[in-house]
Amino acid sequence: MTDWLVDRPIDARAFPTVRHRHPNGTLDAVRHHTPTVVRELGQGPEMERWTYMCPCGDVWTLERRR
Repeated sequence: MTDWLVDRPIDARAFPTVRHRHPNGTLDAVRHHTPTVVRELGQGPEMERWTYMCPCGDVWTLERRR
């Protein structure tokens, strides 16, 4: 079984450190440098979706409002 470990900083503008736990150890995930920006139903603030990828190929997504 694998788990995502997310260390969120106190500053909301900073990005979290993300690690992917495996049965044989923990690997650091790398954040993609360009977010996907969406606006839900054309209303409200835009939302950024940042992807983090583990070297094993699994992906974790961070969503935050602008």
